[in-house]
Amino acid sequence: MVASFSESVFSVPEFQRRLKAIRETMALRGVDAVLIHQPEHLYYLTGFPGPGAGYGINQVCIIPMVGEPITVIRRMEEQAFLGSSWLKERACWNDGESTTSILSRVLHERNLDTKRLGLEYDSWALTPARLNKITTSLPDAEFVDFSNVLRFQRQQKSTEELHYIRRACSIAVKALQSGIGMIEPGRTELDVQKIITATSLEEGADPRGSLSIVTSGGNLRFVHASASARVLEKGDLVHMELAPAVQNYSGRIMRATCIGKPTEEQAKIAYTLEEAQSEAFAAMKPGAIAGDVDRILRDKISQSKIRGEWETPYDNISGYTLGIIMAPWTSDFSRSFLPEDEWLLEEGMVFHMYSFAQGISFSETVLITKSGHELLTKFDRKLFERS
Repeated sequence: MVASFSESVFSVPEFQRRLKAIRETMALRGVDAVLIHQPEHLYYLTGFPGPGAGYGINQVCIIPMVGEPITVIRRMEEQAFLGSSWLKERACWNDGESTTSILSRVLHERNLDTKRLGLEYDSWALTPARLNKITTSLPDAEFVDFSNVLRFQRQQKSTEELHYIRRACSIAVKALQSGIGMIEPGRTELDVQKIITATSLEEGADPRGSLSIVTSGGNLRFVHASASARVLEKGDLVHMELAPAVQNYSGRIMRATCIGKPTEEQAKIAYTLEEAQSEAFAAMKPGAIAGDVDRILRDKISQSKIRGEWETPYDNISGYTLGIIMAPWTSDFSRSFLPEDEWLLEEGMVFHMYSFAQGISFSETVLITKSGHELLTKFDRKLFERS
């Protein structure tokens, strides 16, 4: 959730560009209007964020081919909508009213209730029950699958979007430094997470949606575990993944810290992971095939046999899309990296790229530039050591 509803977070020309792009796809598919349910897409197209943008309640933006879009929202969220959205047309429903009947009425008033309507069938906010109510209430409409359109439209980030991602990455690095500084015998995982959270908020991260993971010792096998009261000990490895957000745009970084001098095996693992990742990054540029990038890292790690028994074979993805992240999502796998992936990298795409083995982890937020790539998380990629 953003810190304020006082103004839109993007310029009007930016929103107009997005609206034009979705209408171009609508024209290609012969769609008269699209019903946008996914919270990230409501935010992307209007500037209106959660929690009122769809967390468990039925709110939808109607995008017609001609005329201003209209957003059907809960009355309680009207002032937040007016304060944050560049679009002002809305139809409000009160608690206790049928949200579907309000939606149907608006479509009827705009002569869209008998037209071809696009639906985001892949939206978690468009539950089977809601879908059934919509289709039942509009018997003369024709429904068209509009899944993935905005997910792929959002892949290439604008200058305005990159501004927030860069800020999130800067916060991630500062919070990581704070976390590393807190690691010592006698502290707990929660102590480390608390300083990470405090630093993130002090630096301007969104109060909601800024995530962090801290695990150590035997907890390292649970990659996405919450921080616990486990006391840190000499010889421990501590894994940290930070994902602060600014205006709902996420930046991410992973690093590991050893309490005491790393073993020769740990040093070897860290060197191999860093080398494999650097080689993969070197291949990241416009026109590169995602599967080729993945194989560079995957093959090197697999052949080195540095993975633990509990984590072999290397079957996880090596990266995924970054951008808008809103509850209940914690990651966006619209684009991800596996050996068989044949999609092409394009300028403006942003990814979280990672590698890990036996509790040692490295990751970066990577921007695809005109001639190659840029690491937006500017921090030493090494196994840190604390006494």
